[in-house]
Amino acid sequence: AIQEQVLKDKSRLVLLRGGNQIGKTMVGAFETICHCLGTHPNKPVPPPPIEAWVICHSWEQSRTIMGKFHELVPKHGLHPDVEFVQGKGYRGTGAPVVRWKNGSLVRFKTTNQGTLGLASGSVNFIWVDEPPPPMIFGELKSRITRTKGRMLFTMTPIGAPVGYLKEMVKDGVISEHVGVMNVANTTPKGCKAMMSEEEIEALRMSYLAIDRDARMSGDWDGGVPEGRIFDKFSDDMISDLTPNPNREYIWTIGIDHGHDIASQVALLCAVDVTDRS
Repeated sequence: AIQEQVLKDKSRLVLLRGGNQIGKTMVGAFETICHCLGTHPNKPVPPPPIEAWVICHSWEQSRTIMGKFHELVPKHGLHPDVEFVQGKGYRGTGAPVVRWKNGSLVRFKTTNQGTLGLASGSVNFIWVDEPPPPMIFGELKSRITRTKGRMLFTMTPIGAPVGYLKEMVKDGVISEHVGVMNVANTTPKGCKAMMSEEEIEALRMSYLAIDRDARMSGDWDGGVPEGRIFDKFSDDMISDLTPNPNREYIWTIGIDHGHDIASQVALLCAVDVTDRS
């Protein structure tokens, strides 16, 4: 499966670009843990102690990431001072910190902190969950330069600046793996399938056309052409009737901004008010 391919990749900059719910977070958490322990089933890693960073989009998102991270952590390897609170994550001064008995550290940070919050120091491994802005990437890259460390990106390219990452993949600077939402990529090794082909197809059709390809296949460009949100409209649904010049109309535009990125809908309406009382 795609997850094992990523874990075997020895490149310094690795990108797992894929659909929602294919296990990208678990890959990032496992890779971070292996670096902190100094043991990896697929490639050599530096001996501990090391420092690793986990970069999330926001503190709200980091709580979810910390929860999944803690599920995988071998608890016997943690320092006795480590405190994890369900629903809140790890405690720490300034930022959540995970300390290991072998001296390794994991610091959870967010891109909302800006470059200042990510400046100074050298680290051995950085896992970035979701694509960061270009300036943030530059700051992070400088953190692993002296240590010759690694950086792993796990992302679904929706609502974020990804053009620079796409170019770096094209130029061979970043080693890319693409995880499509299918039965193989959603089935843990040695386990029964978690989703059937029918369930995956039903999930695919439940997404809006504008971001369906991104959510299912990690597609760079996402949805349907021309920026349309829905894909079920056809030309015969467009009226070419000329308004009756003897009638009175009010023209109005109704806009629903929606709750998610690219979920806006705008309708141009002609209301016949000739017979209003």
